[in-house]
Formats: sequence, structure tokens, C-alpha cells
Amino acid sequence: RIHGALKLDDIRCTNDEGFINLLQVKELASLELLFDLYNTNARLYEDANEAIEKTKEQMKELNVNLPNAFECSNLASMSSQHLNNSNRNIQNAIQDAVECLHGFFTPKE
Repeated sequence: RIHGALKLDDIRCTNDEGFINLLQVKELASLELLFDLYNTNARLYEDANEAIEKTKEQMKELNVNLPNAFECSNLASMSSQHLNNSNRNIQNAIQDAVECLHGFFTPKE
């Protein structure tokens, strides 16, 4: 089961009318970076808690706030399937936001 803060409807940056919520964009960007760094660190460290601490340190070094709606310590209890599903939801929410902007901003690859 996906953590409530990671359900696609909860992390989407757009509403039913197609408007974008810029405050949610920051949260989504924070989630994306958190999961990206954690996925890398989880391969480097056997202990999930050590990988989480390293991820938090890296986010601080990058001057990026941790997500408000998701507690990092929950990463340790997530199965690989839950991590993959959460990553997919994050990517779908990003794609939705990019499409909403209709090319006004070109995302960096």
C-alpha cells in the first residue's frame, strides 16, 4: 500500500480545472530529489537508516527542504514495489505539471 502522501492524487500539482499549484510544485520537486537520492544511497549502504541519513545530508548540502507531507524515516519500511510505485506516481505528477505549463518552461533533462 502506498503511503497516503505519495498517492498520485495527493502529489499532483494541478487541479481538475487544469490550474497549477506552485506551492505543490516545490513539494513535488523535494519528493523527486528525496527518492532519487535515496534510491542511489540504498544501493550504496546496506542499512536503510544509514541511506536515509545520507540522503538527508545531501538534500541539506543542496539547500533543498525535505518534503512536508512525507516523513523520510518511512522509506526504511517501504518495499521495493512500494518505492517503485511511489517513483512512478512522482514521475506521473511531474509529467502532468509539465503538460499543464504547455511549453512555457522547458524542463532540463
